[in-house]
Amino acid sequence: MVYVASAFMFLAALVAVANIGGWVTATKGRGYSAIPLLSLVFCTIAFLTARETFAAWAFLPALLDPGTWVLAVLPGFLIYRLIVNRQKSA
Repeated sequence: MVYVASAFMFLAALVAVANIGGWVTATKGRGYSAIPLLSLVFCTIAFLTARETFAAWAFLPALLDPGTWVLAVLPGFLIYRLIVNRQKSA
């Protein structure tokens, strides 16, 4: 099961690298489309298949992935946009 978990952690790392690369190109003025939460799914599968071997380290690629940061940032951004739009319409 360790090999299966390692494969899922590798897939999560690939998604994280793709998201980081897209984020870097977005700073140069090009479009960027993240793959949100996919690395978190892969890390969760890796954790469930080899819990005793990898423990919390299985979630490291998901923590480094900007696509996963959407979970933490999106609610605050939506509330901010709601406030700004209400102030503009008033």
